This record gives sequence, structure tokens and C-alpha cells, in this order.
Amino acid sequence: MTAELQDQVAIVTGGGRGIGREIVFALAGRGAKVVAFDINRENLDKLVEDSKGWPGSVEGKMVDVSKSQELTAAIDEVAEKNGRIDILVNNAGITRDGLLVSMDDEQFDLVININLRAAFVAMRATAKHLMRARTGQIVNIASVSGV
Repeated sequence: MTAELQDQVAIVTGGGRGIGREIVFALAGRGAKVVAFDINRENLDKLVEDSKGWPGSVEGKMVDVSKSQELTAAIDEVAEKNGRIDILVNNAGITRDGLLVSMDDEQFDLVININLRAAFVAMRATAKHLMRARTGQIVNIASVSGV
């Protein structure tokens, strides 16, 4: 593994499992300091334990991305603690597949809040840090489930 991302700080939403977990490992493998946001403490603890030995580092942070204020505060906290944010990967997403007539408002709201609103909120909160630094990347992950 190389360290071409050394000293860069990355946030990965939904980083505790699945594709997000692999993105965390890919970034840490290139030397980045990665902060994985997830709602599941056990997944985060396992992620941090499994990441030992990578050129970069991994920190797990419990964040409910469906809550805009909590997500914004967590992003600002990462920036304050590390002096920067270089990369945001909006990966968190859920499905609540079912028939239209059986999907209730709460299920619909949760899907919209996690899959769409959280990506917007995270980009808005991160953009001010990236603009100040005049550099950075935002990557938005989507799924064929959305088609």
C-alpha cells in the first residue's frame, strides 16, 4: 500500500459495513485519516479493530445521518479536531422495498432523509471547509435500487 493520501482527512458516511467499510479501508490503505460515520456502534468498533496496520488511521463515530443537525455538528467536529477535511464520501443509504400502497410515510421519510437529504446536508457542511482550503473532493455513491 502507498501513502499518497497521508495527512488527508476523509469522512465516509455509512462506513461501518458493506461498501462503506471497503471505502474506509481503501482510503486508510493510501494513508488517509478516515472518520467513518455509522449508526451501529458494533460495526464501528469492528471496523476500527480490523483497520489496525493500515498506513492511515480509522476512527469510528456514531452519527445518525438522518438528523441534519447531528450530521452537521459531526462534520464540523471532525474539521475542528483535525484542522481540515479533504474528502467526503456520501455512502449511507437504505432501502425499504415494498409495494407503493403498503409503504407508510415514516418509511418514505426515512429513505428520503438518509439517501437524499443526508447527502445534501453533508455536502453543504463539508463545502465550507473545502472552500476555505480551496481543495478537496466529494464523492456521492448511488445504488441501482434507486432506479
